[in-house]
Amino acid sequence: MLKLKFYLAIGDLVVFNEIIGFGAFGSVYRAEYKGEVCAAKILKDAANQLMFPTQEPIRDKESKAILKECSFLEKLKHENVIQHITTAIEPRSGSQILVMELMDCSLNKFIPEHRPLDLSLQLTICHGVSSGLHYLHSNDIMRIIHRDLCGDNILLTLPPEVKVKITDFGMSTILDKSVCATFSAVHRKGYLPPEATSDDDFDDDDDSDEETEGKKALHSYHFDIFSLGAVATQTVRSANPFKDKQALEQTFKTIPEDHPLKGIIAECLREDPKQRPQAKVVCEHIAALK
Repeated sequence: MLKLKFYLAIGDLVVFNEIIGFGAFGSVYRAEYKGEVCAAKILKDAANQLMFPTQEPIRDKESKAILKECSFLEKLKHENVIQHITTAIEPRSGSQILVMELMDCSLNKFIPEHRPLDLSLQLTICHGVSSGLHYLHSNDIMRIIHRDLCGDNILLTLPPEVKVKITDFGMSTILDKSVCATFSAVHRKGYLPPEATSDDDFDDDDDSDEETEGKKALHSYHFDIFSLGAVATQTVRSANPFKDKQALEQTFKTIPEDHPLKGIIAECLREDPKQRPQAKVVCEHIAALK
């Protein structure tokens, strides 16, 4: 476990010197809020400032990402979405600290310790992820596309009662948003749909009036559905994280033809975004198998 030489106390929040995870723009630390164990996400630049006071100012892109994530999580309430507890301000940098419920581990860490996953556990995980996505894509407050769904961003509690939560909304965007978006050069190539390109950056502040078909695809729930298919493939085969599309395709081919999830996973992984099912359909299909 990686340790840092500092801890932070802000009112009722105490952040310990133990990193328990990493997000797109920040590190997640073990913490306590009002005496209850929790997790606290701090921007990488803000954490560096705590360690090295001469560090350069926080990058604007990182600051916007955590502001957006805080804004989203404050409004989202679902059993398969990580629960927001509070937001604190780090006094030195002025950066927001996102305080969330603490889970035991990510899917990427869970699989090596519990492989092979039995069918019941496979269904529990895949149903939890699809249920969370259905909520994000269809809730009345705001419909959200996650855009970074992968094994690192699926959090679990340990058996016997496994709970499943989607986390890390730093790359997320609002469905049907009028502004353009381009894809982030995030290190999740094996979970990305073919309509996403790895050499562009997410830019939800792009004020261009022109919206190409490729950019529109990044503001569609179809984006997340492909990633859901990749997560389900990883879960069913108890596989290591996919480094690229080829690894995903090769692993999918090893799923037995009679596996109850292979058909719906194949639909999620279709090349044509418009042919992929909605999260609701995937969720209902899996629920019927449980």
